Amino acid sequence: MSRAERILVAVDNSELTQRTLQFAIRHARADHWRIDLIYVLPGPLPTPTNGLPAAREILGDLAHREDAASRRWLQDLWEHVPEELRGDLLVRHGDPGGHILEEARGGYELVVLGTHGRTGLQHVLLGSVAEQVVRRAPCPVLVVR
Repeated sequence: MSRAERILVAVDNSELTQRTLQFAIRHARADHWRIDLIYVLPGPLPTPTNGLPAAREILGDLAHREDAASRRWLQDLWEHVPEELRGDLLVRHGDPGGHILEEARGGYELVVLGTHGRTGLQHVLLGSVAEQVVRRAPCPVLVVR
């Protein structure tokens, strides 16, 4: 099955994820498409510049724990996707918008993602992954708020 018969669903560990996934499942069922989930883990934690081995070890342990917890959460979420609709489960590290766009360029019919609806200064400072994807995606984007 080509990616052109798939929906790319970007998920994060927020309350909005379940709603976003339900929208994608409805679209996938209606059009007989498969769902690929993409989850982007935070990039590496900064390491102290003073070179304290203990501090590096603590930060590395925190990153490992967050990574393991995120993967368990993602696997639980994947179980909510009906088996006949499951495509690929994609996990990346780093910039969410960049990775979502990179995958979307693979020829998807649709990208589905949520938005937190930030406005004003918070939007300016934090940016918007949804806005970045809507502006640059090569296919339609469904944004769930």
